[in-house]
Amino acid sequence: MLFPNTELFLLFFPFPIKAKYFVLFYGAYELYAGVKRMPGDNVAHYAHLGGMLFAFILIKVWERNRTDFY
Repeated sequence: MLFPNTELFLLFFPFPIKAKYFVLFYGAYELYAGVKRMPGDNVAHYAHLGGMLFAFILIKVWERNRTDFY
C-alpha cells in the first residue's frame, strides 16, 4: 500500500511486474485454490486471504492516525 508501483522481478516470472498487480493475482489464485480443493494440497488458502484482509484493515486504521509519511 505504501509503494504499489514498485516493480518486482520474481524467479518464476521472467519479466518485471508491479507489486499491486502481483497482490491482485496472488489473492485471486488463493481464492481459486481455496474453492477448488485439490487432493494432497496441504495449504490453508483461506488463512492467506484472511491475512491479506487483516493487513489491509490494519493499514487503513494506521493511515487514519498518521501525520507524516512514515
